[in-house]
Amino acid sequence: MSDSKFSYRYILLFCLFILIFSLFSLQKIRCYDVWWHLAAGKWIWQHNQIPFKDIFSYTQYGQPWTDFTWGFQALVYPIYKVGGFTGIIFFKATILALAFYFLYKTLKLVGGDDLLICLLLFFVLFASYPRFMVRPHIFSFLFVSLFLYLLTLYLRSLNTKYLLMLFFIYPFWVNLHGSFILGIFLVGAYLSGELFLRYKEQIKGAIKAPSVKALFLLFCGLVFASLFNPYGIKLFKFVILSHIGSGLEATRHIAEWKRLPLREIFMFSLHRSIFFKLIFWSSILVFIFHLHRFFRTNPINSMNSTNPINPIIFRDILIFLFFSYLTFKHARFMGIFAFALAPVIAYWSKGIFKARASKIILSGLLLFTVFFMVKQIYLNPYFKKDLGFGIARGVYPEETANFLKGHKINGSLFNTYSFGGYLIWHLYPKYPVFIDGRTPTIYPPEFYWQYRVAEGGGLQAFKKIEKQYGISIVLTRKKNLAKALKNDDDWCLVGFDDRSYLFVKKKVLPESIQVFKHFDPTAEITKLVSDYKGKKQLDLLKEELEYAKTTFKNTVLIYNNLGTLYAEGEGNYKQAIDRFKKALLLNPYDPSNYYNLGLAFKKQKTYHLAIENLKKALKLDKNYQKAHYHLGLIYYEKRDYEKSIKYLKRYCYLTSDYALPSAYEYLGLAYYHTLHLENAIKYFKRALLLSKNKEEKKNYYNLGNAYFGLERYEKAIQCYEEVLKIDPNFEKARYNLQKAREKVRKNKN
Repeated sequence: MSDSKFSYRYILLFCLFILIFSLFSLQKIRCYDVWWHLAAGKWIWQHNQIPFKDIFSYTQYGQPWTDFTWGFQALVYPIYKVGGFTGIIFFKATILALAFYFLYKTLKLVGGDDLLICLLLFFVLFASYPRFMVRPHIFSFLFVSLFLYLLTLYLRSLNTKYLLMLFFIYPFWVNLHGSFILGIFLVGAYLSGELFLRYKEQIKGAIKAPSVKALFLLFCGLVFASLFNPYGIKLFKFVILSHIGSGLEATRHIAEWKRLPLREIFMFSLHRSIFFKLIFWSSILVFIFHLHRFFRTNPINSMNSTNPINPIIFRDILIFLFFSYLTFKHARFMGIFAFALAPVIAYWSKGIFKARASKIILSGLLLFTVFFMVKQIYLNPYFKKDLGFGIARGVYPEETANFLKGHKINGSLFNTYSFGGYLIWHLYPKYPVFIDGRTPTIYPPEFYWQYRVAEGGGLQAFKKIEKQYGISIVLTRKKNLAKALKNDDDWCLVGFDDRSYLFVKKKVLPESIQVFKHFDPTAEITKLVSDYKGKKQLDLLKEELEYAKTTFKNTVLIYNNLGTLYAEGEGNYKQAIDRFKKALLLNPYDPSNYYNLGLAFKKQKTYHLAIENLKKALKLDKNYQKAHYHLGLIYYEKRDYEKSIKYLKRYCYLTSDYALPSAYEYLGLAYYHTLHLENAIKYFKRALLLSKNKEEKKNYYNLGNAYFGLERYEKAIQCYEEVLKIDPNFEKARYNLQKAREKVRKNKN
């Protein structure tokens, strides 16, 4: 019976692991670099050669290119040709599944507790899944786990066939991704472990040991095999040197290459990085546990030579230190760290978790881990949005790139760094790019700095780059640059989508292309509507948006702006609601789309639909301030004062010291109607402090009423008198003032 329960428990955990792994690995494509990898793969197959010089940009055209991922590119392109994006997503999932298969086999080999193995597999999965992208680094997961598996098999059997397998596998790794250097390190670490095992022997004796000799030969063989690539020693040197010196200056501006601050390791917030931290600290704890146990039984001053410390611990500490260094230097290595250290934890935890209490703790930790991640998946709408096959929407400049593809515009293109790969795939060779994700491989750090300054440092810097490279087309995601170009007489806005702005220089602009003279996608539409006086000007704005709707049809921004124009400019809420619904159809995962629709229903006084949509906005973003604010106002209108208080208080909390005066006003009114007059006074005072002159009248009046209700008639009189100073014709205030004075006289008598 117990064996049956044991079997069912692990079958359940296995199925759960497969389910979560599938959710993580079968995600739509949203990374930027996959596009230039596909383009390079296409070029390799078309030309039957490997690129040695840049072919995709005009700024670095012909410069040497050490394409250290050419093998991945040559592999992924035919998969795409046969299976499309679905095919390459399945390909990615297969590589990752193999990586976890070899990790599992290694964990079983080192003899870890079954429950601990399950826990470690989940930890590694959760620590590494942010790097589950269609990019060549997925092979680093596979090869690290495969190397650890084969090295462990070798040390258990001393059968050199496993080392020969590593030698013949290694050239594939060399030509797939620059992480091949990790293979040399792992063999070196295992070699060091074998040397430590024989630290009392003389050097000649230690070297003659079969395992030392075999691992040393493999180490030298891997160094030699790393030259089995089209670039020879240049590839080896590039991998070692590209991220130091000036290369480091460039990569610190690229998100995935940024450092992991050391202080982060001491912060245990419920963030996905917590699983990396758990593996990190678990490694340290098992080392401390075994070192402490050894030195407790073997004091330094009376070391028992017959009971030496297990030398494997030196090898594993070396692995821990090396992968920790990589991770703190570049946070992208958290996943690799998890793969490398999981077998270390499993090995050194043998015997620790045999007690029943330890089993209970381990089971509880496993349940917490699974529950936490399932909850994260369920509550994360963006996770659901990307689940499946194809391309994630709203990530790339799809509409503007299609516009460029369909029009002939002369001149050089300036593009945002992250857009480069996408533009290479869709527009090459018609429009070579200014820059793409191959930094610092192709683009020198100084050039990358010039690009960053040109796009983010103001129009003056951009003008100099424009002149230097003869730029006449700009495709940017930077709002500041777009604002500057919109106000520059030399440039015309010809297109936009939810991710980008497209400008063409006036002197090369074809007459057939319409220009956006009135609409500015970088500005708030409410401001544009208020600035445009009269129906004629609003019609010009609407005309341009209607044109944009037909030309850049899948752009959510267009429909939201049209909806706001109909609502704010014309008071036509039916048309506004239709446009907002279209925006919602295009992107049902953006809380602002539900908010816009809810606000339109509110203005139409269709409160039940307004509440429904505003609550959907909060489901996607529980801290959406404006949604809380308008829900508070709606519930006040519906006389549901308790709910009004709930949402308005949340709004005030989220906005801290920057809440609207009207929020305090309605919060005070809601408290007033529920007879919580002290609270009402508190918020009326806040509203009064923040209100403009024309709003002071009603806030003094409300404050006077609250004081009246508390029988503080003197203060009520002061408030009503202030109201009448502002508006002598306010009859309700005059009447209440008279009543308050009567109460004062009556109390005196």
